[in-house]
Amino acid sequence: MRGLDLPQALTDGHRREASGLDRDGGAGHEVLTRGGIGSDGPARAGASARFDTPKIGADSGFNPHVVTRGVGGPFSKEHDGTVEAHIDWYAVTIDDRPDRVLALLQVGLCATVSRSKARNGYLEAFELVDASRTVATVYAGGPNGAPHAVATGLASEKFAAVVRRNWPNAQRVSRVDSRIDFGGAESDSRTWDVLYATVVAFARERGLTTSVHGDFLGSGEAGRTLYVGSPKSEVHLRLYEKSKEVRAHSRNRSGCVVSDWVRVEVEVRPKKRTARQSAGSASALDVWGYSGWTKDLLALLTGLDVPRTQITQWGQSRDERAVENLARQYGPAMRRIAESEGWDSLLARIESAVFAEEPPTTANGHRHADGPVPPQAARLAS
Repeated sequence: MRGLDLPQALTDGHRREASGLDRDGGAGHEVLTRGGIGSDGPARAGASARFDTPKIGADSGFNPHVVTRGVGGPFSKEHDGTVEAHIDWYAVTIDDRPDRVLALLQVGLCATVSRSKARNGYLEAFELVDASRTVATVYAGGPNGAPHAVATGLASEKFAAVVRRNWPNAQRVSRVDSRIDFGGAESDSRTWDVLYATVVAFARERGLTTSVHGDFLGSGEAGRTLYVGSPKSEVHLRLYEKSKEVRAHSRNRSGCVVSDWVRVEVEVRPKKRTARQSAGSASALDVWGYSGWTKDLLALLTGLDVPRTQITQWGQSRDERAVENLARQYGPAMRRIAESEGWDSLLARIESAVFAEEPPTTANGHRHADGPVPPQAARLAS
């Protein structure tokens, strides 16, 4: 028996058209659907539907249109012909000099650099701005060590591509979001109702924490958001009415945004250093596999089955934790030495310091492998 049809998935062209974020003209674009809720059998391409560009007057201050080009690398945009997942937030610490980070990002993003307000303990902040908007912010200096860079929204994918191309093994991701947008025809307003009911039922079945924000008791015009999972956990999710958010931020709050645009967005904040490093190569769809429940929810909504990725590293040895703590505590100092003397010189100095002396011994001849001889043992030895 066939259940409720899954609302159609919006392509990036429609999102740009509806939000008016690009200004270089265009025409209508096709939306492709995919099996999911109420589908019979595995995921498959569905029928296409036409989304017509709203007819907006020249003096409306709002000019939506379609852009069909991609904005990221092959690892940042996932598109199987029917469902698109996109990176929508990318925050990363880059193990490199701040001036080099700024220079390479400026070239890669075709942006200009201007100073901004520092925060979170950093001494300096810089905005990278392209022809229309801020595409990234870089923080540097202070006790935090390596520079930290952040991009959000439509700029995230290109930013992630540039970072991964220039620092494939020298980046640690502190946050990455992946979004999938859904929407039907302009006259169809069931998208929120279907998705909200489905996600709430799924969360209750799994025993997941939920909370809501927005206009649930009023007319709903101000928009509604459902949160799933604890905000303190490494993985949680948002379901919200994107069309109403865009309309609220448009210059004249006109009704020219497609009314049935709903976004499902998973947010991942890796805590362990190893997990942050591995997130630097995760695709937009891989992000949904960082938790078992987000993986299963993606399959329920879209029919897509993504690999499960373990974000928490289990069974870490004492020595592995010691090395991780060493890098965290002394990493900035070692980077400074490496910048002035080179990594080969630094490694040679570390090797010399580690193997220069035998571990000290106790009075009974046992070696202390974990540090200096305790004062009591030293007195006995003398």
